[in-house]
Amino acid sequence: MNIEYVPHSFAHQFSEREMASIERMLKLDLPNFEFDPIYLSHIKSHHGGKPVQKFFHTSSGLCLPIERFLNFSDTSSAPHDDKIFNISVVWSLIEDRLNEYLVPFAALPNGDFLCFDYEHENPPQIVLWINELSAEDQPQIEPVSQDFKTFLHSLSPTIEP
Repeated sequence: MNIEYVPHSFAHQFSEREMASIERMLKLDLPNFEFDPIYLSHIKSHHGGKPVQKFFHTSSGLCLPIERFLNFSDTSSAPHDDKIFNISVVWSLIEDRLNEYLVPFAALPNGDFLCFDYEHENPPQIVLWINELSAEDQPQIEPVSQDFKTFLHSLSPTIEP
């Protein structure tokens, strides 16, 4: 599926160095870690954008919107709005309430995040990380999709039952 994005919503330039830095950090806990190639291709083309097809369903049937995808901009030169949605910045704010298998990739308006869950498989499953219910070393998650490709195909521009 070809996802449309809100015009002019993309983040500053994608930084390969920033992506490699995150990958190195994640490999400390997950030696075989690598980003899903479908995700990397998508995020390089639509870096940190706000999708028009923003609604998705959780396994319990909740229909929720994505605010924007997180970005891999160089935080030393990125505008303020890009910095607050930078994957490294987000990680540093919530890492104590994640576990070593969860990697955030998209923000929701309520402070929740969509994450890759690398615990059992590669490509990773997509889960919703629930901000208000997560405690230190006790993330509360809900399954969303079996992988990123399936997740992209499930996105809708409207709230659907």
